Amino acid sequence: MLAHADSSSKLLDVQHSTKDSPVVGLNSIVFGYDYVNDGYTDADGRDVGFETGFTADLTLGYQLLLYWLYRDGEHFIVLNPNLNGEVAAHGWLAFKLYFMQLWFYVDLEFFKASPLDYQALWSLDNMENYCHSIGAFMDVLDIIIRFEFHVNECILGIFGWVNNPDDILDCFWKYYRPVLPIYEISFVDEGDMSYDYM
Repeated sequence: MLAHADSSSKLLDVQHSTKDSPVVGLNSIVFGYDYVNDGYTDADGRDVGFETGFTADLTLGYQLLLYWLYRDGEHFIVLNPNLNGEVAAHGWLAFKLYFMQLWFYVDLEFFKASPLDYQALWSLDNMENYCHSIGAFMDVLDIIIRFEFHVNECILGIFGWVNNPDDILDCFWKYYRPVLPIYEISFVDEGDMSYDYM
């Protein structure tokens, strides 16, 4: 039997940390407005249908981006911590199909800036090959479209089954998030700036 989950809206004044993001150490203070219209949930708690919503916010935060890069036959570690603030609106649409979900995000960034943006690149093949810079950036009126794929993956839990024969499957949600967006456009190119202090 399907039960409808009501739409809701509320004013946000929260601190949050996004641990499932490809960004390490993302932390923001968000002030804004949130609206969510959820899909349907069956008797077993699985979602069917869709979810749509949007937020409009003023965000102050920091992020610590750390990742591995392979370019021109050489392995690199990239470090990019920064402080940032933004005024933006974020919308999403999710199609929920029991064991998988397709999420599409549209971000309208009216203004995003960082007064402190540190970038470092270090070669793992040649440790003497290292460079870094400290700078700032500003983006004005950008639209970014992103995609995520969520899957409820299950494995056979043999040890759990020995303890509880009615529970042989261990299931958990796995999130697949491409690093690059599907589409990105800037309407005011002359407002987008990036420069280095050193």
